[in-house]
Amino acid sequence: MSQWYVRNGDLDIGPLTGSELLGLIRQGAVKRDTPVRKNDSAWFAASDVGGLFDAASQDTYEYFCQECGTKVEKPPSVCPYCEIPITRAVAKRIQHKIDGHKPAAKPKRTASMNRWLQKIQTPRND
Repeated sequence: MSQWYVRNGDLDIGPLTGSELLGLIRQGAVKRDTPVRKNDSAWFAASDVGGLFDAASQDTYEYFCQECGTKVEKPPSVCPYCEIPITRAVAKRIQHKIDGHKPAAKPKRTASMNRWLQKIQTPRND
């Protein structure tokens, strides 16, 4: 498993998981010029990690118990408040905007891709 480290002035923060690093970017604690390193590699600017800021700007979801409204882990899980098993939860989409980052453009659909999608989505009469 990869471990990430972040340099904040004279302080090295880590080891961090990839999810924790994305959380620091979303919070604004890690900027494009913040030095980071993976495992034992050399330090480099966070912007040099391909796809890192695109990943941090992706939407995420938070889940809530349908009975009491408490925040829960992604189902299946157990509500920490009312202790019922959660198989379905209320989902809230969180959109992340990272200062100074423009997300990569989504690829455009071609005509052949549209025909293929239409074929697989159209029920067949056998």
